[in-house]
Amino acid sequence: MNRIERSEELLSLWQVCFVGAEMPSTGRIQRRIVDPDGQMVHALDELSLDLRSTGKLHCQGGLDRVAGGLLRGGGYRMEVVVEGASAEDLLAKASAPFTVR
Repeated sequence: MNRIERSEELLSLWQVCFVGAEMPSTGRIQRRIVDPDGQMVHALDELSLDLRSTGKLHCQGGLDRVAGGLLRGGGYRMEVVVEGASAEDLLAKASAPFTVR
């Protein structure tokens, strides 16, 4: 588990990839921080799905920075959620735990 001090920045490196000829043409990427109960405590700006292709590999990624001072001490998860044309069309979801001291 990663740990940061409130005086530090949380760095979140993420990448979403699809393999094959079929890939979503529209969608959005949400990145958010949730508490242990799954309640959102901080959200980053939503991104449009804009995949770059190399052969059959279609990817998009980024590096997010969040000031640790925005969060109280405790455990959290950084979530990345990829949705298709509608919110019900969940394409991918991943999370990584971290602690703020």
